[in-house]
Amino acid sequence: MLEKLNKNILLLKSFLTISKNNSYRVAEIIINNENFYNDVDILLKNLRNNYSICKKCFFFEYKNECLFCENEEINQNKICVVEEIKDVFAIHNNLKDNFTFHVLGGAIDLKKKINLEKLNFLPLIERIEKNKNIDEIILATSLTLNGELTANYIIDYIKKYKIKCTKLAKGVPMGSSLEYLDDITLKNAFKNRG
Repeated sequence: MLEKLNKNILLLKSFLTISKNNSYRVAEIIINNENFYNDVDILLKNLRNNYSICKKCFFFEYKNECLFCENEEINQNKICVVEEIKDVFAIHNNLKDNFTFHVLGGAIDLKKKINLEKLNFLPLIERIEKNKNIDEIILATSLTLNGELTANYIIDYIKKYKIKCTKLAKGVPMGSSLEYLDDITLKNAFKNRG
């Protein structure tokens, strides 16, 4: 009986990509909360029926309208390139800058044989080629070996377009993930990018 429960909890762990300890906590919340099933059912239906991934920037779109690409108040001529969707939230929630985003879906990883072609890199190039008014590409990749490698490859590739290309300032500690940075560090990294 305990083995079956443990198996279900580990399935929950893999489904939610959380730690083993957190999966036990989530299982306890599910079991003890009477409204949990209804709340989650409503949440999942809302997410599934109303949200999808934009084929242009690879962020969320609501009812087939991208939250960035279709927003006329957003400067479409400045693109901030990030590795993951969670990075968009970390940046957008902390900065007042006016730019759109492009989510790569990861970083180059030579050990896992992930190169730019396996990421959402070619759609970025398509955006650059279609919009001749792009004046800056901001590379906000993580300051890890893979993040830096990704940023450097992108810089080398887009040189031919003669577009200003900046990276986050080096005040961000090496090996850190953007989602864990404090507001001041993140704001300064963007302010002092170069």
